[in-house]
Amino acid sequence: MRVSYVSCQRTSAAGAPPGGSLDDMLTAIRLGFRVLWAGLIRSVDAADAPRLLSYAEEVLKTLEEYSSYAQRAYL
Repeated sequence: MRVSYVSCQRTSAAGAPPGGSLDDMLTAIRLGFRVLWAGLIRSVDAADAPRLLSYAEEVLKTLEEYSSYAQRAYL
């Protein structure tokens, strides 16, 4: 999964209200990924759970990459 630096710049600008901290923005990004994962879990049946689980590492890597880009864009 590729993350666009430009999309992270937009997210950091949109996700950082005036006076908002970097920590608040990163917390919001992590929460968004948790909501995404929870939605994915709810959307699969038990037979597909192992397949979904096989993507967990990729989702976590994407979260780290996205957070890193957003942090750089914020600064």
